[in-house]
Amino acid sequence: MTWQLAKEVNALFWTRSPSSQQFSKPNLTFYKNENIYKVMSKVKNAPALIYYQVANKIGNKEMKIQAKRLKKIIDRAESINDTFKPFVINEWIFDSSNSNVLIKFLNDFDKQHFNIDIEKLNWRQYLERVQLGNSKIYLERLNKRIK
Repeated sequence: MTWQLAKEVNALFWTRSPSSQQFSKPNLTFYKNENIYKVMSKVKNAPALIYYQVANKIGNKEMKIQAKRLKKIIDRAESINDTFKPFVINEWIFDSSNSNVLIKFLNDFDKQHFNIDIEKLNWRQYLERVQLGNSKIYLERLNKRIK
C-alpha cells in the first residue's frame, strides 16, 4: 500500500459521502513534519480568522453573526484535524514478518480457511471500510462533543 492509494481512497470516500455539514471540497494533504502541518493549518484558516476579528471589532450585527458561524466551522475543522492528525503526519510501516512465519506453520486445511497472507490483502477495500468506520464513529462523536 502507498500513501497515494490512501489519499485517493480517502478523497473518493469524502467526495461520495460528504458530511451533512460539509461546506467545502475535502482537502487531504499528508505532512511528514508536524511543524509544517501546524503552519499550514494556520495559513489555511487565516483569512476566516481575520474576518472574525474584524467583524467583531467594526462589523454590523449581521457580520458578527456570520463571523460567529464561520468561527464555529473553523473550530470543527480544527477538531477534525486534531482527531486525524496521527494519520496524516506519521509514516506507518506495516511489517508482516510475524504473519509470514505463522503461515509456514499452517497445514493446507488451515491455510484455506484462515487466510492471513497480508500480501493478498485488498488494501483499497480495507481503506474504504476503515473510512466508513471513521465517518460513523469519530465524526459522530465529534459532532456531539462540539454541539
